[in-house]
Amino acid sequence: MVFQITLQQMVILFLFMAVGFMMMKKKMIPENAASVLSKLLVTAFLPAMVFKTFATNLNPDNVMGKLPLFLISAVNVTLSCLVAMLISRPLTNDRMTRNIYIYSLTVPNMGYMGYPIVGAVLGEMMLLDFMVVAVPSNLFIYTAGMYMLNPNKEFSLKKIINPPMIAMVIGIVFGLCRIPVPDVVLSAANSASNCMAPCAMLLTGFVLAKQPLGAMFVQAKSYLISVLKLIVFPLVGFAVMRLLHAPEQAVLLCTIALALPFGLNSVVFPEAFGGDSTPGARLCFIGNLMALVTIPIVFYLLSMVFGI
Repeated sequence: MVFQITLQQMVILFLFMAVGFMMMKKKMIPENAASVLSKLLVTAFLPAMVFKTFATNLNPDNVMGKLPLFLISAVNVTLSCLVAMLISRPLTNDRMTRNIYIYSLTVPNMGYMGYPIVGAVLGEMMLLDFMVVAVPSNLFIYTAGMYMLNPNKEFSLKKIINPPMIAMVIGIVFGLCRIPVPDVVLSAANSASNCMAPCAMLLTGFVLAKQPLGAMFVQAKSYLISVLKLIVFPLVGFAVMRLLHAPEQAVLLCTIALALPFGLNSVVFPEAFGGDSTPGARLCFIGNLMALVTIPIVFYLLSMVFGI
């Protein structure tokens, strides 16, 4: 059952990505559509989902139970980055390409793929815990990640103070202080949250369509890194966490995080900073195609272990 639900969700997301890809290829939308949609997602839809989830599900009774999730996720991100640095070094002599490989192996696509899938398959309470798992990745993205993917090596503290982070803080305050969310605000947040998944995958299609389609399939390294990210990392991470007797919920959610495909920032950041976005685009394309198969299998295997 879990396999079918996850596969259905992945197919739906993939169809939206394909629609976005074709719309951009056929020039049915303006060239700046990806930039506009990206800003809409980051400033409206994603903050609405984050605020609603934290404000309605977090409370003083369960907050201490979230600390192990955060700590184990932080360890996973740190170890993934260190392993990625070792793996990427022999793959290329180009520093920027190497940084893209490191970033891609370290950072999963939490916001645009992880949240919609976890919310649809596991429910809103598990989505709250998954957002806690995502915090270390988000901190990495806007600190070390942004620095790595910027050819000019510039860093701005203002990037950390972004709408999703602000929404998370406000949602935490509402949840911990038990401040009731007005029905009209909750309804608006629900409506915005429902737009998150389809718009995110349309954006994925927009971004990938700007790269030559044939060139996406010919880079052997993209397949190697995709296999590492989607299969090897989650399997090894799961085994290590089980051996160390980590809490079951942490093992479940952190394994899902490790199994997610590459985030779009490996394409967006180099493009925005004047670098070469081709390596990131190839990884995203191959990774998202492979994830159509690997993610349902991961959810099925996890359901067999944890009975979800």
